[in-house]
Amino acid sequence: MLINYGYIPFPTYEIKCLNKGQKLTDGMIDYLINKIFNQLNLNEKYHYIPTYFHMIEQIDWKKYKNFEKTFIVLNQDNHWFLFVYEPKKLKFHLYDPLPSEDESVIDIELLPIGDDDIIEDYYGIIGNQGKSKTNCGIFVLLYVIGLLTKQNLSFNYDEKYINNIIRKKFIQFLNDEITVDKIF
Repeated sequence: MLINYGYIPFPTYEIKCLNKGQKLTDGMIDYLINKIFNQLNLNEKYHYIPTYFHMIEQIDWKKYKNFEKTFIVLNQDNHWFLFVYEPKKLKFHLYDPLPSEDESVIDIELLPIGDDDIIEDYYGIIGNQGKSKTNCGIFVLLYVIGLLTKQNLSFNYDEKYINNIIRKKFIQFLNDEITVDKIF
């Protein structure tokens, strides 16, 4: 069964991924991030690379040199995290919602971005996903909104708040009942 949201027809399973205890699908993450970008009217300043680019090594970084920031949401081992590339600063940021003793869940090496350029620096922000195995996509969406609206990213939402409040706000946002500024 398809449910039509705006011009995008969604299969039922895509909508159900916003329910408590469900992992967000790549289609839902892509749709919500594009909707966030469009609503905030930031498409000329910032760019989003859809989740189907799962091989970060294959991204042609030169294409994105004129944007202030490029957002890349990736999934590794069924876990969502966010990379943000700032070409003018030659910085690459990792936002990982999974608490970890390591710097990140993934290994990051210096990535070639141009003929002679390399990314000189990166830093990671480890979130507060807690023991939940299903909320990493929600946290990634919150990171995107926070970065685009210059919110404080040190929010401390527990699993109950994410499942009972934030997921419902994303459903309201999907249905055009609230604007992006009402999600935080």
